[in-house]
Amino acid sequence: MYVPTPFQAPDREAVLDLIEAAPFATVITPGDELNVSHVPLSLTRSATGWGTLRGHLARGNPHWRCFEGARESLLIFHGPHAYVSPSWYAEPAAPPTWNYAVAHAYGRPALIEDASRTAALLDELLARYEPEPLALSDPARQALERGIVGFELVIDRVEAKFKLGQNKSPADRAGAIAALDEQGDVERDLAAWTRRLTNLA
Repeated sequence: MYVPTPFQAPDREAVLDLIEAAPFATVITPGDELNVSHVPLSLTRSATGWGTLRGHLARGNPHWRCFEGARESLLIFHGPHAYVSPSWYAEPAAPPTWNYAVAHAYGRPALIEDASRTAALLDELLARYEPEPLALSDPARQALERGIVGFELVIDRVEAKFKLGQNKSPADRAGAIAALDEQGDVERDLAAWTRRLTNLA
């Protein structure tokens, strides 16, 4: 990924925070052809490395058959992104642009063969996203577990890009933040990241 110096990640914690905030990842694994799936992933941070990502694919999806531990996969975490108009700048003599935050995690997925760990994956996903207690009958739960294949990936390396107007003046960034705050949730998220990583309160 092309990452000019101003847009490099400031620290490891910012990258991990982005991964946790944007858990619906694009997973790409080479095989006879490129395999691409879109899945929610959970991150367990590590004190010594980047951490471990866990998720599952439908058993009918052939992508998981590439998870033999030998092929490196790319997992793309798409953070907030939005159009930025030069009319928002203090000095508007600039081209329009698109600001965004994204992280690329690399590693070798391994299948989770143990049924109890697969069940724990489902429990973790439901605990995070399900707003109400979900009462599944035992047969329904068993069918759900049989229909998925769990996997985990120890992150070997990460590339991240935070294109948030760091190459603009504080006044220009402040103008962009103010305009983004007047739009939708994604734009406000982008404004929040811009405040955080460009030290604008």
